[in-house]
Amino acid sequence: MCTIGKTPEDCAVACWRPAELGEARSAHDLGRELLTGLPGDAVNIGFEAVDRHVEQGHGDQIALVWLSKTGERKAISYRELAQMSSRFANLLHAHGLTKGARVFVAMGRRPELYAAALGTLKAGMVFTPLFAAFGPEPIRTRMEIGDANVLVTTKSLYKRKIAAWRDEIPSLQLVLIVGDDAPEGCVALGPVLDDASPDFQAVRTQPEDPALIHFTSGTTGKPKGVMYTRRMMLASALNLLQPSEASPNSRVLNVMPLFHIGGMQFVLMAVKFGIPQLMMRSFDPAAMLGAIDDPNLGITNIGGVPAMWSAMSLMPNI
Repeated sequence: MCTIGKTPEDCAVACWRPAELGEARSAHDLGRELLTGLPGDAVNIGFEAVDRHVEQGHGDQIALVWLSKTGERKAISYRELAQMSSRFANLLHAHGLTKGARVFVAMGRRPELYAAALGTLKAGMVFTPLFAAFGPEPIRTRMEIGDANVLVTTKSLYKRKIAAWRDEIPSLQLVLIVGDDAPEGCVALGPVLDDASPDFQAVRTQPEDPALIHFTSGTTGKPKGVMYTRRMMLASALNLLQPSEASPNSRVLNVMPLFHIGGMQFVLMAVKFGIPQLMMRSFDPAAMLGAIDDPNLGITNIGGVPAMWSAMSLMPNI
């Protein structure tokens, strides 16, 4: 089993080196110095995450590597991710959605999930990831509380958990189904993404504009939506960047789902600051240990939760 560690050379090229700052500054102020920004002191998280890397000549750099259940590996460059997310943003605008609209997503970790997240942010809209393993009622409750305007999900999840009450959510305007065909009243995501333009002018958003809604678990009562502004998302990603000592030379393995705030932080930290990220379709302790031990992947940082470490510790020969 290989060991993950940081050398002095790794620390020297980290994106954030606190010892060199010289004065105390907030995470948000530091983050602004690392970003490109838009006219009028605007900040668009989606633009900063992917498009600016393309504009600065790093479009061919790997942004994400998707590790499927079957062992397939799909590398996605910043240019490809920028185009995927721009297509999604254009799709939203084509259906009449405007700045501030609320886009909910219920699916496993797959490339379309990240395109939806970044495309929503590019379009100046609010992103909400849902736990795909929730039953019908928890999904419905969160969509009602959050006034969902758009839902992105799979055909199977839609038929089993959403179709029966979909028309009872008055705010819901559009249901996108991953793949090339969709049930009646829904739109197949594959064809409309293919038809959408890969170019999109990021919407100018201000630091205090809403960007993300995460929900509490609801174990002690009705779940509560927690709103994150653009400023908060930037500070959150940067706060994670500091202890990680990550750099563009790093390789981050993130197995946390986006409905967990840690999963979202890791995604934004990595793509914003040019750090290649590996994502697994779902958590599997044996597969995760195999990925860590694979010298071809070169993993330097891992994002997970305590239950995952416990599951891995129970594996034989660990």
